[in-house]
Amino acid sequence: MTRVRLFHEFLAGIYKSKVAGARTGFSLDMLMRTSQKACILLNTTRYHSDWRNYRSSLPEAFLYTGCLAATLLVVKKKVKAAEKDAAEPKALQKTLGQEQLRRILREADTLYSQSEVDKLYDFLRTYDDATSAEIAWRQARAACDKAKHCEAKSEERKVLMKEGLKYAEKSMTLDDKCGPCHRWYAVMLNYVGDYEGNKEKIKYSYIVQQHFQQAMELDPTDATSMYCLGQWCYYFAEMSWYTKKIAGLIFGTPPTSTFQEALKYFSQAEESSGPKFLQYESHYASQNLHQIK
Repeated sequence: MTRVRLFHEFLAGIYKSKVAGARTGFSLDMLMRTSQKACILLNTTRYHSDWRNYRSSLPEAFLYTGCLAATLLVVKKKVKAAEKDAAEPKALQKTLGQEQLRRILREADTLYSQSEVDKLYDFLRTYDDATSAEIAWRQARAACDKAKHCEAKSEERKVLMKEGLKYAEKSMTLDDKCGPCHRWYAVMLNYVGDYEGNKEKIKYSYIVQQHFQQAMELDPTDATSMYCLGQWCYYFAEMSWYTKKIAGLIFGTPPTSTFQEALKYFSQAEESSGPKFLQYESHYASQNLHQIK
C-alpha cells in the first residue's frame, strides 16, 4: 500500500501542478524525489513475501490494471480539488475575527479623523482580501479622498475613483443593509460618471438617487446622504434646457427636481448634524433661496 500511495501522490502531483501551478506546493525537486522513491519501492517491494504472495494470486495484467484504475480515480479527485482551489477568489479567503475587525476599524477611523489621507489609504489596502463590508466602504472613502488630492484631470485621479467604486460595489455585495455602503456606492458612481460623459452620468443619476435614499432609510440621521441628495436635486433643478432635451430623447423621462426639494435636504442635513455642514451647504442654500425667490 505504501508503494501504491506514493505512486498516486506522484501522478496526482503532476496533474495538480498543471492545473493549479505554484499554489499546489509541488516543486520540480519534490516531484523528482517522489518519483525516485516510487521507483525504488516498485523494485524493492517486489521481493517482499506478502507482496509476492499477493502477486501470485492474480494475473499480473489484472493487477496492474487495477492499480492504474485506482490511480486515475485518485488523480481525478485531486484535479477537481485543485481546480476549485485555483478558481476560488482571493477576496473570499480571509475572514477576520471580531476583535481584529474592531481594532482595524478603530485604527482606520482614527487616521480618518486626523486627515491622514495617504496613511489611511495604505493601511486599508493591506486588507483587500478581507470579507468585511465595514472595511470595504472605508476603502471606497479612502480611495475617494486620495483621488481628491490629485490633479482634477489626471489619470491617477480617474484610476482612484474607479478603484473606489470597486470597493463600494464589494461592500454592497457583503452587506446591502448597511447605510454607509449605499452612501459610498452612490458617491463613487457619481464621481465615475464624471469621466464617462453626460449620457452615462444621467443614466447613473437614477441609481445614485436610489442609493442615497436607501442610505437615509437605513440611517435617518445620515446627514451626508441628505446633503448629497440636496446636491443631486440642485444639479437637476438648474440643468439647462438643451441638456434636458438631450436627456429626454435618450431616456424618455430624465431625472427632475426643484430648488425647494434641494433646500429641504440641505435643511435636514443641518438639523441632523448641527453646524458641521453649515460651511458646505451655505453656498447651495443661498443659491436655492435666490432661485426660489
